[in-house]
Amino acid sequence: MKKIIEICGIDTSGKTTQTNLLSQMINLYGVSNQIVPKILQYNPRVPKNGSDRQKWYKEASLDEILLAKLETLKEKSMLAEQMDAEIIIEDRGYTTIYSSCIAHCMQRAEYCFQRADSYVSRLNHDIRCVPIEDLHIILRFDNPNKNRYNKEMPEGFLQYLINFHLCIDEVSKRFLNTQWINAELPKEEISQRILDKIRGLNHG
Repeated sequence: MKKIIEICGIDTSGKTTQTNLLSQMINLYGVSNQIVPKILQYNPRVPKNGSDRQKWYKEASLDEILLAKLETLKEKSMLAEQMDAEIIIEDRGYTTIYSSCIAHCMQRAEYCFQRADSYVSRLNHDIRCVPIEDLHIILRFDNPNKNRYNKEMPEGFLQYLINFHLCIDEVSKRFLNTQWINAELPKEEISQRILDKIRGLNHG
C-alpha cells in the first residue's frame, strides 16, 4: 500500500538533502518511490527570481501570500495522491506549508499563534487543504537560532524562522503520525532514522 511521507522543518533544516538521500536509500532496497517536485512551490502568483520573490513577500498583501501557499499545498497534495509508487516523499508537505502560512500571518499582522491559526483556517475554508500524509518527519533544531543560514538574512527573517519553528511544533502536535528528529545529527544518521520510521509504518 502506498505511503506518503512528509519531510518537514524550518529553512536550512535539511529537508531537500534528506528527501534526496532517503529516495536513494529506498532505491537500494528495491522499493519504488517518487519525490513530489519542489517546483510546485512556485505558484503563478509568486516570482521565481529570488530577489523578486523577497520583494514580493514584502509588498504583496498578506492574503495573497497565504493563498499562494495554500494553493501550492493543494496542488502538491493532489499530485502526491496521483503518483504511483510504494513510497511518495514530500519535501515540504502539509505541516511545513500550513505552518509557514501561520508564521507569515504572525509576522505580517503581528498576531499571536492562535489568532494567526484562525485567520489561515478561514482562508483555507474554500481551498480545503487537508493532511494526506501517513508520516510527518520533523527535522527540528533545539533552537531556531542554530539554523544553517550561511548568508545575510533579509530583514525580519530570523523572527520569521522563530515563528515558523513555533508553528511547526504546534501544528505537528495535531497528528499521531509525527516523528521528531534532531536536525543537527549527521545527515546519514538522520536518513537511517527516517527509514526506520517508514519500516515501522509497514509493520504497524
